[in-house]
Amino acid sequence: MKTIYISLALLAVFAVSGFAQAKTVTIDAVPASMDEMTSLRDGIASTPEGGAAAFITAMIVYGSNQKLGLQALTLTLDAGQLSPGTVYKGFKPKRGWYEKLYQVDKFPFLGKIYIDGTEAAAGYALPDAPFTITVTEVRMLSNGTAKVFVASTGGNLPRPVSLAKNSKGIWKVTEASSLFVGPIALPPVEKEPDDL
Repeated sequence: MKTIYISLALLAVFAVSGFAQAKTVTIDAVPASMDEMTSLRDGIASTPEGGAAAFITAMIVYGSNQKLGLQALTLTLDAGQLSPGTVYKGFKPKRGWYEKLYQVDKFPFLGKIYIDGTEAAAGYALPDAPFTITVTEVRMLSNGTAKVFVASTGGNLPRPVSLAKNSKGIWKVTEASSLFVGPIALPPVEKEPDDL
């Protein structure tokens, strides 16, 4: 409980001092097809925080459907993070992304720790739609890229995501290693009858 009060107090201090630029991005539903994912991405990724939210949504999709999720991740990655392949429209994520996705293979709920209202005790189950993702800060960098800090419900500090805007005005992820770090608070482990 003390941790919550301290976190709220720090947030209030940052907000008053002008350091925090907290914003929320709303996701109406988890996409069930690439048409839905493309529509979602096109609707929100005109801002850096929207690009980060689209990537997190792709992580959530990957947690329940690896094939569709990999296509969704390919859609949300910057061109420099892709290589020729057969995942989506002639491309696939570069090799390093597959190593990061191993974390989602181990923790399928990982993308959900960035959705407001999720909690470890409930296995990070999604709340009723629409969902919101809170961005605590957006730093616009001198080279035209952005660094977005996404709040986590997993007991961690906000995590950075780097993005660049493509020629169509869509913000896409260039680096997101921090999003793949597991939460401090893990869901309870369900015991099998043999464990009793």
